[in-house]
Amino acid sequence: MGWTYVSDGAILPYGDVDCDRIRLFIQMGLLGVPARQREQAYGRAVGRVVAHELYHILTRNPRHGSVGVGKAAYTVRDLLGDRFVFDEAESEQLRTNQPRLLSP
Repeated sequence: MGWTYVSDGAILPYGDVDCDRIRLFIQMGLLGVPARQREQAYGRAVGRVVAHELYHILTRNPRHGSVGVGKAAYTVRDLLGDRFVFDEAESEQLRTNQPRLLSP
């Protein structure tokens, strides 16, 4: 649903997010959200994918964690739920801006 670009092994400072793909992915989950809250829920889902790509860009880390914002794949629940946080290692990486490998 989103991606960050790499050139010669270095993460480039930009990425892309496919909003249509996110909408299609969460579409059935949005039916369970009250109509007046669907736009906000969709925006939150897009923001979460953006946060994931920014994590790669800001930490210069191409790897994925097993939990948190840095994990490789999300469920509809991840994108629409109330809780979406960086795990401790991801937070530390962002604070120090020092690339460090996370477990795959």
